[in-house]
Amino acid sequence: MKKAGLMPDDKKVISIIHSILVLTFISLIAIAKIRLVNNPIIFLIITPLLFWVSAYICRKFAPYAAGNIIMSVKIALEDLQYKANIR
Repeated sequence: MKKAGLMPDDKKVISIIHSILVLTFISLIAIAKIRLVNNPIIFLIITPLLFWVSAYICRKFAPYAAGNIIMSVKIALEDLQYKANIR
């Protein structure tokens, strides 16, 4: 009978994918640093523009996303506690 969890081959695949992602992000960070040093004015234009785009996307796909997340988590935890007491 197999144990639940990751097998050794799965761990190898995950570590390879992780290494590829880390190297990709390191190279992208280096590119961003070079562009920031060479053209700092672009970042002054792009940053507010991307903030506006992200706010638009959030309002379009999650119109009711607002408020304090802590109350939502507290209500969800109380609901789980209530369901656990019923059983």
